[in-house]
Amino acid sequence: YGASVDASWEADIFGGNKLASRAATADLQATQASFEDVKASLAAEVASAYVNLRLAQAKLAVAQENLKSRQETVRLITLKQQAGLSSGLEVEQANLSLGQQQANIPTLENSVTQAQYAIATLTGNKPEALNARLAEVKPIPSASVQLANNIPANSLRQRPDLRAAEFQIQAAGLRVDEAQANRRPSFNLGGSLSLN
Repeated sequence: YGASVDASWEADIFGGNKLASRAATADLQATQASFEDVKASLAAEVASAYVNLRLAQAKLAVAQENLKSRQETVRLITLKQQAGLSSGLEVEQANLSLGQQQANIPTLENSVTQAQYAIATLTGNKPEALNARLAEVKPIPSASVQLANNIPANSLRQRPDLRAAEFQIQAAGLRVDEAQANRRPSFNLGGSLSLN
């Protein structure tokens, strides 16, 4: 029977291994900051899609009110023509205006549907699951003035993409120091134990 154990140890005299460990930690922090950046970007996309939905719904509501108004205008001008107080030209112009407004409605309805699908896609849901919650027309959200005035001066430092870049620069600097430390001589201690 035979058994043997070999072991070696490198003395980190010039700090190359320690620098490599610190660089890996900085890389990990950069990756975490990038993850936070992706989350912030996703939240911004959802918010933008939500504002677009509410804007499209508001435009559709205004267009539908305009359609009712133009239908009433056509009715009144037609009555006026029947009474002999208006020419056929006015009726045709009113009908043309009504037709143009009717043509705008499907485009606006399509915009509402696209915004609902965008929100569903970004949130990972089926569009049907969100239709009940998003179908009700609500006002267009807006940021408060107080929020804009209370942003701290170091808001740039809070941005995840800038923090990720900072950690990447830090990791690159540590790798340069590691490379310089690895140019120096290294010392290895080795040992072997065997039993027969």
